[in-house]
Amino acid sequence: LGNISDRLGCMIEMLPSRYLKKHHLAGFDKYKYKAVDTSPFSNYVMHPFWEAIVKFYPMWWAPNFLTFLGGLLSIVNYGILAWYDIDYHTTCNDLGIVRSPIPRWVFLFCAILHFLAHTLDGTDGKQARRTSSSSPLGELFDHGIDTLSVVIIVQCMCSLFGTCSSWGATLSTMHLVVILTMFGFYLTHWEKFITGVLHLPWSYDFSQVTTLAAYLVCWWSGPDTLHITVFWGMSMGALFKYVVFGSVAASLISCTWNIYSAAQTGQLKISSASVPGVLVQCIQPFCPLAFSISLTTLWAMISTVNITEIQPRLFFTMEGLLFSNICCRLIVSQMCNTPADTWNWLLAPLLLIIPVAHQQLASETLMLAIYVVVIAFYHLHYGINIIRELCDHLNIYCFSVAKPQKDNSNNSK
Repeated sequence: LGNISDRLGCMIEMLPSRYLKKHHLAGFDKYKYKAVDTSPFSNYVMHPFWEAIVKFYPMWWAPNFLTFLGGLLSIVNYGILAWYDIDYHTTCNDLGIVRSPIPRWVFLFCAILHFLAHTLDGTDGKQARRTSSSSPLGELFDHGIDTLSVVIIVQCMCSLFGTCSSWGATLSTMHLVVILTMFGFYLTHWEKFITGVLHLPWSYDFSQVTTLAAYLVCWWSGPDTLHITVFWGMSMGALFKYVVFGSVAASLISCTWNIYSAAQTGQLKISSASVPGVLVQCIQPFCPLAFSISLTTLWAMISTVNITEIQPRLFFTMEGLLFSNICCRLIVSQMCNTPADTWNWLLAPLLLIIPVAHQQLASETLMLAIYVVVIAFYHLHYGINIIRELCDHLNIYCFSVAKPQKDNSNNSK
């Protein structure tokens, strides 16, 4: 234990003590939140509901605590479904694997937690305005939690539908759905990096409510209901897959149009003397995500043990953690108006893992497990330190609406 403690201490000492430089903090000081939500469903259903709910919140409830609690509930959903369905074969599979079914109460429990998480995510900003505690930290914290939740939710949906031929669901298909979901989410923040305006996608609230409905259907009549044919010879599972594809395509078209419109009116955040220069600045934010998807997919393809088949949840979790860190860094860049990263050093171990896995020099499952722990540890360190540095700079507490005393403004919050 002493040796482990010493090694952990050395690892912590190797990590940066501060992630935000002076130019980042100066950018946060100038930042102004701009968002556009044109979704009829959000504007006429969800927002009125949240406006009514937030009135019952005590004024001392901190918005960031609501955000944190919502993210925590999503993680609980992920954990309980992982306990009963570690490899997505429990609810439906064509492999002849005999499994105890997921208890019906689990789906109801997950439905309640999902509803609460979505409600907390929708009311945290309203609580911030209600308590006059809005800050750049609140937006960063909210969107940072969302970067984790997006992959958690899609993995939960994969557990509901399972690997079943009725919707063409192999683990490779699930892998593609996970990648496309991350890509679709990233598009929104890429667009904001270029235009300075967050155009909220129509699919977000609709997908949350659809996920809630799927949980309730599984609780009421069992997960087999999701595999019945609904129309055009497609099951609900197949429909889910194509809705994901369509949503990503729609997001790409919408983002492209919004960027084009901003360019026509001279409202792009990026500037360059030449068209190639503008294109480079537009493409640059995609580099870390492209490297991440390429390297993890390469690992899946060349794996001698079919790592995505034997450890699909752990592999998708690895991709989700990498995505969260990459997207969080993009969000920091867009809020601070600083250049986007072209590489993420969390990807460096993959350059060693992939050839080692291909040559069967070590256990792929062991390498994957260690890599996930390293990513999670670093990402947690990154998030906690970013929060502390911003709290120090803005002279606020993260989980309290109270203001620190001036003479304590340089202390850790």
